[in-house]
Formats: sequence, C-alpha cells, structure tokens
Amino acid sequence: LSRYFNHASELVRTTGDPHHLIELCQLILQCMEDSLHQQYVNREDEVAMVTKMLREALPNISPQEVQTIDKIDHISKVRFCLTVVAKYIYNLFGTGQKNRLEPDIRRLFDAAARLCEECGSPWPRRYFVKQLCRCYGIDSYQTVLAKSDASFLRWVRLPELKEKKVEECHDRYIVTGDEYKELRETIVTTVLNEDAEKLQQLLQRPKEEWQTRIKLLLALHREISMNNVYGGQPQKFTDKGKEFLGEFIMNHALIIHKEVPQRILQNAIWRLPGNIVARMPLAEQNISCLLTHYFVLMTEIPGKHTLLTPLVNIARKPQKMVSSYLPTMPQDELLEIKEAVLAARRGNVNENPVFYRCPNGHPYIIGNCGNPAYVGVCKECGREIGGQGYNLRPGNELDAGVDRTEKGHVLGPAARLGPLRAPERKLNRASCAVLRLLTHMSMYIGANVNEQDEQEFGLNS
Repeated sequence: LSRYFNHASELVRTTGDPHHLIELCQLILQCMEDSLHQQYVNREDEVAMVTKMLREALPNISPQEVQTIDKIDHISKVRFCLTVVAKYIYNLFGTGQKNRLEPDIRRLFDAAARLCEECGSPWPRRYFVKQLCRCYGIDSYQTVLAKSDASFLRWVRLPELKEKKVEECHDRYIVTGDEYKELRETIVTTVLNEDAEKLQQLLQRPKEEWQTRIKLLLALHREISMNNVYGGQPQKFTDKGKEFLGEFIMNHALIIHKEVPQRILQNAIWRLPGNIVARMPLAEQNISCLLTHYFVLMTEIPGKHTLLTPLVNIARKPQKMVSSYLPTMPQDELLEIKEAVLAARRGNVNENPVFYRCPNGHPYIIGNCGNPAYVGVCKECGREIGGQGYNLRPGNELDAGVDRTEKGHVLGPAARLGPLRAPERKLNRASCAVLRLLTHMSMYIGANVNEQDEQEFGLNS
C-alpha cells in the first residue's frame, strides 16, 4: 500500500492537481475504517479493545513527522474508536434515562477525554460530536451536554460552542431545495423592509404551483412560527412587518387554502399539542416541523386518485375512512394458518386439527380427533378455552371460516405499543414502519380536523 501510494503521489505531482491526492487519502482512510468496523465492532471485548487503541493512538496522531500511510492508519483507528465511544455515550446519557456507569466504560471515556484534550488538535473532538449528532441526532447531543458537568463528560463540549446554547432546531425544510432557501431568505427581507417586490417576482409563473405553494408555507413556518421558541426575546420582526407580510400572502392568487397560511402566521396550526412554544425541547421542535411539513403536503398535494389518496383522506376527511381498512394494520391470517396446518398433517390419518374461537374471538386449535377434552387458557385474553367431555366451554365456538380482519386502527393505545416485531403482508420491516408512521401522522392531522372521527378509528380503544 505504501509503494502504491508513493507511485500515486508521484503521478499527482506530474498532473499538478493536489485534489486527486486528497481524494486518494480519503478513500484509503474510509477503507481502513470500514475494515476496523468489520473486525472489531460488537465484540465481547469491544470496550477494552477500544480503550487500548485510544491510549496507543495519542502519541501517534500528535504533530510529528510520520509516513502518510501510517498517519492515515492511526487516524482511521481514532475515527473508529470515537464512533464506538459515541455509541456508549448515547446509550448511557443521550436518552434522558438513568443508567449505571460501569468501571470499564468509565475507563473508555477517560481514554477518549485524554486523547481529545492532549493530542494538540481540535479535530478528534469535533469528529466525535459530528458522529454523535449524525448517528443519534442533535437533540441527543444536547441531552449529553446537559450532563457534561460530570468530570468524565466535560470533554464532549466543544470550546467554540461555549455559552452558545442551541435553542432552535436546524432547518429541516432545507431538503426541499434551492427554491425553498430563496423563498425563506426573501420572506425575511420582505418583513424587514416591508417591500414585497422580490417575493412577488419569485411567485410569478412557478413551474409547479403546488410545489411552490408548499415551499412558501414551509418558509413562513420556519421564519415566523419558529421564532416563538425564543419567547419573543429578542424580537426578530416588528408586528407591522409581520402584518405587511400576512396581508400580501393572504391576498396572493397562489394561495388557495387561506386558512393554512393564516394559522401558520398565528402559530396556531394545531388544536392538539404541537405549536411552537418558548424553550421547546429540540426533539419536540423536530417532531413539530415533521408534522407541519406533512400537514402542508396533505393539504396542497394535487390529484384525487393517487397512491397517497388513503393517507390524504385519513388526514383531511377522516369521516370517510371510519369504515375502511387502514395501511399496515394486522389482518386475519387464520386462513393461511389453516392451510399450513392441514398441509403438515398429510400422511397422518390420526390427526384432525379443528379451529375454534375463544369468547373474545381469538382462534385456537384442538388436535388429535379435534374435539374438546380439557380446559385451557387463551394466550391473548386469558379466557377459558376448550372444554370437557367433547363439550365446549360457554362462549367458545367452532370457527366459521369467515375473514375477521378488523377495520380502522386496531393496534390499541400508543402507550402499549412495542417495537415493530414483524412486517405485514408483503412489506419488508422498513417499508411497514415508514408506512405505519405516515398513517399515524395522517391520523394526528385528522384528529386536528375532527377528533371524534379519529376516535372512531379505534385509536383510543
């Protein structure tokens, strides 16, 4: 590898473009780091091994004359170690829960602290913070900072961020593109100067009116509603400037649903909790922005019959979906189970499995001759199942073979929901989780429109 790198360096010197050499260094660094993750991550001795690597890394990454390949090797080890440290710091301090600090974990944190404080470079600490935020979210870093007075966590605070408390979450709407950024910046100048000429130019003849309308509403939320997180201090815009902007927006031909920008300007999008308030935690701000983005999308997206129509109806017309099957809800799979059980008994004439239902409708099987001979307990609800002397217990019945898939929301209260155990139908786990998230977000918006209809889905059952 050293010989290859030296030859490549000579070639770069002849071409005269140093960026090629930098890209080669980055490629080698990433390959080395990936190799370390494959070799060592999640090993039983992971903590002890990473602690040892951090202690050995300090003299090797300090400013000194070292071969480039050796330097890259040392940096890759430090990056790998700090990624592992970020995982343990998040698990212990990034969730807001109280966890016990084991002695070996304490030694790991001490080794990381010594490296960041004594290496003579700010970049290891910055890389750690970047990894923590990238993998677990900026709000997790804020949670860790709240506990950074502990001696073993003081090193996680970036010196350049001292006394600069982050109160407002990053702009999540930036993913919508350059048009959004230009609209957001223009809204600021419009309010400050009370001059809508440039904003008017941006809104003339847009390529896709509905997309521009969404970006405009998101920009309004970012610049007007999000300012409420500071409790009005300092005052970013004057009341006169905001009134000028509101009048321009409400009278513009691009705006179809007038109540949406009005509610955004008044910071009153939600009847339920979710509007921006002073000193709102970063995690709640992010959730509010996600819901607002989805609300605006569900309001403005065109088309009466698209793949999103069921979600749009749940959000905007919940009364139409009360008797509908909702996405990702469990279905009655008894027919498939019957087919599998009957297929498995082929060749065994002594087996005659019969399906029954408990008093609450949960299915169960009686094998052998298929008649009830003893009493058991339903695993789902605890009611008595089976019977004695070939007579069923009261409330039990023979399964009629009817599809009993329930309509509406059948998962029960959110407080009792655990992690997604298995996907539904042909969806993979990730697709099922995302679609269920969108369904629940649509229901939240629908409850904001008509709470009674959302309750009829079974959400509060």
